[in-house]
Amino acid sequence: MNKNIRHTNRYTGPRRSRQALLCGAALLVAPLSFAQQDDEDEEIFELSPFTVEGTENQGYRATSTLAGTRIRTDLKDVGSAISVITAEFLEDTNSKTTEDLLVYTTGTEVAGQGGNFAGQGDGAILNDGSHVEPVSNTRVRGLAGADNLRDFFLSDIPWDSYNVNRVDLQRGANSVLFGIGSPAGIINSSINSANFENSNKIGVEFGSFGSFRSTLDVNRVLIEDKLSVRFSALYDDKQYRQDPAFREDQRAFVALRWEPELFAADGAHTEIRANFETGDIDGINPRLSPPMDAITPWFESMDQLTVPWLNSNLLTNKAEDEYNPYLGAAGNRIWDGNVVAFNSADATSQSFAFAASGKNYPEGGTNNPFNGSYKGIVSYNNIAKNLDLPGSVVSPYKSKSLTDASVFDFYNNLIEGENRRNSSSFDAYNVNLSQTFFDNQLGFEVVFDEQDVDWSWKHFLAWDAATISVDVMETLIDGSPNPNVGRPMLIGGGGSAGSGRVDRERSTQRFTAFANYDFRDKLDSDSMLARVLGRHSFTANYTTQEITELRRGWNNWFVGSGYGPTSDVAVGQAGRDATTITYLGPDLRGSSTYKGLNLSRLTAIQEAASDRIMQWDSTSASVIQYDLPIVNPNSSSYNDANRPYTQASKFIDKIDSEVLVWQGFMFGGNVVPMAGWRRDTDLNRSAGAPNKVGGLITNYADPDWVYATDPASDFYNEVEGQTRTYSIVVHMPESITEQLPWGMTLSAFYNESANFQPNASRRDILGNAIPSPTGETEDYGINISALEGKLYLKINKYKTLVNNATLSDELGNAYLIGAGEAWGQAAAYHLGQDDGIWPGNGDYGTTSEGSAFGAGHTLRWEPSYDYLVNDSEGREPWSDGYENTFSQAGIDEQYDIQRRSTEDWLSKPVPDAFQNAWGMSGYNMGTGEWSMNSVAVTGDTLSEGTEFELVFNPTENLNIALNGSKTKAQRLNLGRAYSEWIEKRYQDYLGPMGDMRLWGPGNWALQTGAGGTVRDKFNNETYPAYLLALALNGTDVPELRPWRFNLVANYDFSDGVMKGSNVGMGYRWQDENVTGFGLNSTLDGYDANKRYYGPTEDSFDFWIGRSQKILNDSVDWRIQLNIRNAFGDKKLIPVTVQPDGTPAAYRIAEPTTFTVSNTFEF
Repeated sequence: MNKNIRHTNRYTGPRRSRQALLCGAALLVAPLSFAQQDDEDEEIFELSPFTVEGTENQGYRATSTLAGTRIRTDLKDVGSAISVITAEFLEDTNSKTTEDLLVYTTGTEVAGQGGNFAGQGDGAILNDGSHVEPVSNTRVRGLAGADNLRDFFLSDIPWDSYNVNRVDLQRGANSVLFGIGSPAGIINSSINSANFENSNKIGVEFGSFGSFRSTLDVNRVLIEDKLSVRFSALYDDKQYRQDPAFREDQRAFVALRWEPELFAADGAHTEIRANFETGDIDGINPRLSPPMDAITPWFESMDQLTVPWLNSNLLTNKAEDEYNPYLGAAGNRIWDGNVVAFNSADATSQSFAFAASGKNYPEGGTNNPFNGSYKGIVSYNNIAKNLDLPGSVVSPYKSKSLTDASVFDFYNNLIEGENRRNSSSFDAYNVNLSQTFFDNQLGFEVVFDEQDVDWSWKHFLAWDAATISVDVMETLIDGSPNPNVGRPMLIGGGGSAGSGRVDRERSTQRFTAFANYDFRDKLDSDSMLARVLGRHSFTANYTTQEITELRRGWNNWFVGSGYGPTSDVAVGQAGRDATTITYLGPDLRGSSTYKGLNLSRLTAIQEAASDRIMQWDSTSASVIQYDLPIVNPNSSSYNDANRPYTQASKFIDKIDSEVLVWQGFMFGGNVVPMAGWRRDTDLNRSAGAPNKVGGLITNYADPDWVYATDPASDFYNEVEGQTRTYSIVVHMPESITEQLPWGMTLSAFYNESANFQPNASRRDILGNAIPSPTGETEDYGINISALEGKLYLKINKYKTLVNNATLSDELGNAYLIGAGEAWGQAAAYHLGQDDGIWPGNGDYGTTSEGSAFGAGHTLRWEPSYDYLVNDSEGREPWSDGYENTFSQAGIDEQYDIQRRSTEDWLSKPVPDAFQNAWGMSGYNMGTGEWSMNSVAVTGDTLSEGTEFELVFNPTENLNIALNGSKTKAQRLNLGRAYSEWIEKRYQDYLGPMGDMRLWGPGNWALQTGAGGTVRDKFNNETYPAYLLALALNGTDVPELRPWRFNLVANYDFSDGVMKGSNVGMGYRWQDENVTGFGLNSTLDGYDANKRYYGPTEDSFDFWIGRSQKILNDSVDWRIQLNIRNAFGDKKLIPVTVQPDGTPAAYRIAEPTTFTVSNTFEF
């Protein structure tokens, strides 16, 4: 029996009137609907106003949505920028996920192997590790990421088409729908529900690189027209071109639908729906960019330079003749601490370990007898800074990607191999009760939604250290030959390398009620007044949701507390790092070129382990072997309860929302105004930073580490916001359209809306609560329908402003704001205590009466070599007379600097709120601990443009969809607190407190540009990043492509030898991407008019399929071959450039992929 769905809203079609008003209108994104004649023998089922069904769609066109007013509304009457992706579109293009889909949709971008942007910012180094969440990294209208929703509930669960029948994309703010969402927009997936037809569907798919996918979908009617259940399952093993990257997704889903007859009255309808989904996702994400290049400079600019350990610190001191701008912290990671080395990419255990800098065992750092430490080739952004290239004052130079795949095949290999990991798991519950009366003229809905999601990651490489380099050290710390000098290498650990886990629970209750009032029922339905006043719909919504989050982070491994030289250093600081070096090939010295090296990726799991290490012993004045204990929190010895965490945060967020909406259908349905009001209240209670000892959290489950309850607490924050939406859609009256050719109709729309994203958890760098992100959108344009609805065109002009959005990739070295303060305080505190703990227990003599502070004070800072009395430079570390001694005048003068810096520093402590925001639990005790859990730097983004969407169905067999967008998106306005603090601290550091040494001992610390003082660290890294952000104000956002076009077409053969077959194609074109800007005439900022562009991109997709009955016509079999980017090749797409326009970092272009999908329905 054929069972159709009928809307039971009365007067669903517009009533035409000559008196229709023509005025500005709201966003309208879907074609006009068509009346359908129901066969007399067909059974009619009422569709709840709270749901939409895929059966309403017409090919690539959807006719209704919940996204406009929260009640099912014809898309032609909706006043917001909504695009609906139908199940047929998903099937034709084989779009299974956000990553698959958003390359086809209007004004959207998505990162990934098949994505259309990198989404890693345009900083000095692309931030490959910035996105660890399970949902895709997206951007809408060049603004920010879209929120991920399932059935209009915020979600951290990535959608998959195995249980999704349509996707709604909202661009820009919409307070009616999501006052609590991203101002850039939303991506909502509609989850399948049980229906009243028995069905079975099995899917099997094979794809590129060994990918395999299988699905199951079974629906059963338990009581005819009353009760049904649906079960679906997914196994998706997606393999990527970069070996061994993969994504394994396993899910199970069950849905229940019950429609009891609770009320005897006609026109009453009760519906109860429930569903549950559970899933596990495990994988190794591919890299979107090649590794950084620190190997070709060794051949091209450094003449294959190698250096000895002894006096190697002179090579990185700008004041010395030996200074070399190409050398510094190897791989941006090895500063001090300790290093374990793996002899090859397939080595499962390390070959040896060594200290990166000399320290006395067991007490810690006294005089460095070698004046040396491990050095390596730095990335190009640092080389340019060291060379003082034009514009260096704002650090505009970028790290360079490796571009020669013959050195390392980054197209087909992931450099760290299986040492990288991402995983997530989830459980989601949803129960929905809806009740309507009087043929859907009055009703309510109550929904309970629960989502428990966790995700975790392991990064073997720090995001700023995915670098292929060369070991340039000729000797080791003891002067013995380095057996690995000249070998290509990869450096792991340190910095942002490490592991983490987030547990997030979302609990939401939502109540929605609506009522319709029609003046045509109260007045003469044919009267002028009745047609003018028309029909009105009123909707009220109340939602309360609670979000609970626990976030933890830990080092992959670190040096244990039993190692004396660093026992007083907190875990998380470089001194406790156990950085790894993996050698990827043989000694390259004497090689004529780097081309054709074909270096291997890591093919073994490599983890640092306890070892013996060489270190200096001042008692015997020699280098001897000591035990180096290594702690591995990822080992089987630890679990979630006892793991040694270095970072932890938790909060509970309660958001209450109230919404009122009115929509009118006036002047015979030709004028559709809408007004909405929304109020959101967000109460965020966090627990602040947990207690730490030695950089490790003592007990993250400590009962004293609780959510704040005192409204006066820095961790108790409540915000409230009210937003409004107004729109109007005006349809050209039938009396006019009937005079137009080709069955044309015309509508105009205008829409303005705002929203805010309640986020009371963010703090500025001073610890003050940051206002929630807000968005404002204005849209206007026209919709044209022709050929009796077969052709539909929408043209929309928009302007969207996002305020107070969190900046991340655009703002480099923000972490140093807190880190520099914590480290400087540690040095000042211990110098004030004169306990010799930080920055080392150096003793370089005592002051005389000639000192401004009198005699008998110990100088803890090594003086400048200008004060050397006996110069031991060049001597062996264990030879007679090696120990440096300094003049009394030098000791007195340098102690005066040390003392004044200490006193000045201690007189200007950071506020308590600053300490809380940065997790400085031991600030007053000089522990040097810090974290950046809730600190955010904000800015604004403005996007303006035009969007085009066309759907054309010239025949029943042919579907054509075309869209395009013109976008101009710019960065505006750095957060005020950030700017004011940076400027204030810049002035403070010009004084004595700026002389505070961060690292020691080391003769370079007080010399210009060395980086060892707070002032130099700030001036070299933090302040230039700030100046760069100021210089970028008013410039285009990273990777902006001014124009985009997408075309999708599919033809179904209905007769002849090709009957049952279909063929289709997609074409995706992207304009030149903005890669950067040239410098201004004064070389102290960017000139926004000097834009540099990358190449245009285009991709062709093809598919061919066939459907036929098999097994005695009992099974409908469909097979389809899809090829994406059919003519793709191995190429790199510039993402950032140097100030002269030379490409710096690249994105790896989308590869050609294929899938062969089979479905069996019975």
